[in-house]
Amino acid sequence: MAYFLDNYPVLENSNALSLTQEQEEFCRVVYKLNENGDAYFSELWNPDKDYSDEYVVVRLKSTGGKFVYLEPKNIANVINSGGEPKPAGVNSWLKFWLDKTGTRGGVSQCSTDSYFYYSDGNEEKRYERILFPVEDSRGKNDDQEINAACCGLLVGAHIIYDKTEAAEVEEGGEVYIIPICEAHNKCHPIVPYGKPAMRWGTGYYMKLRGATKAVKLIGYLKKVGEYIEQLKKEGAASEK
Repeated sequence: MAYFLDNYPVLENSNALSLTQEQEEFCRVVYKLNENGDAYFSELWNPDKDYSDEYVVVRLKSTGGKFVYLEPKNIANVINSGGEPKPAGVNSWLKFWLDKTGTRGGVSQCSTDSYFYYSDGNEEKRYERILFPVEDSRGKNDDQEINAACCGLLVGAHIIYDKTEAAEVEEGGEVYIIPICEAHNKCHPIVPYGKPAMRWGTGYYMKLRGATKAVKLIGYLKKVGEYIEQLKKEGAASEK
């Protein structure tokens, strides 16, 4: 079972984050331990998923980020970053971006150029139609076919930069948070040529519409393994 480090030190530069009690409880980040006892970003916490003792789960305020500008290039989604509860979780990552970038008055526009791209050999093409996940009256997911354009609320999305394919982030990889719409964050392409279905948020890449404010996540929790061992000695390590 994963280690839940509710008392892991809060970063000083995260103290300005204004989170509700619900957001404090559910907005967590999952890190994976490596052989050196450090931990690197794995995904957003999904309360319905089982994690082994290779993982540690910390509160949002225990992670940090650096304000940077991204030049208009290709971007893609981070696989396994979509487990955050809603609506509190989604809003908090957007709030995290607003606070870190010093953006006042909110944000109203998706950071993408509104299109969904894929490569057909060496040729770049755009999808015309996509599938948008919606919940029916019984709480089950259904697929709604819509035009391949921006749709839904803005979210603070985890993306990889200068890439043309969604991917999990390996040790040493870079993850950025930017505001994009729900469609670009979690849609599913209507796959051409009869190819097998792909995971939500994959099968396409995006383009930034211009220079974009972003938050580069701090990728590592240093010496977290030592912290866990100390908690074990004190009988205070929490596994769930």
